Amino acid sequence: MMAARETLVRLPPEQAAALDHLIASGRCRDITEVVAAGSEALDAWELDDWIENEVLPVVAASRADPSRRVTAAQRREALEVGREARERGGTR
Repeated sequence: MMAARETLVRLPPEQAAALDHLIASGRCRDITEVVAAGSEALDAWELDDWIENEVLPVVAASRADPSRRVTAAQRREALEVGREARERGGTR
């Protein structure tokens, strides 16, 4: 486990009250757990955003035009060709 680092954070009264409520209600043990839960929620939100904006459009395009699909084997082959070109001094 990494050594703890103390950080001072100034919060508006409403946010401080919300954090106090999370702890008083037993939802979180302490402020560290509140911050960890917030960080995890942000990570989940970013993952959801990536799926919505990056993955789903590709899936929809693939379903609309199956000829655009690339198999894993085709992808590996393309990566290998690119790697070999770089090793030979090419720009691919």
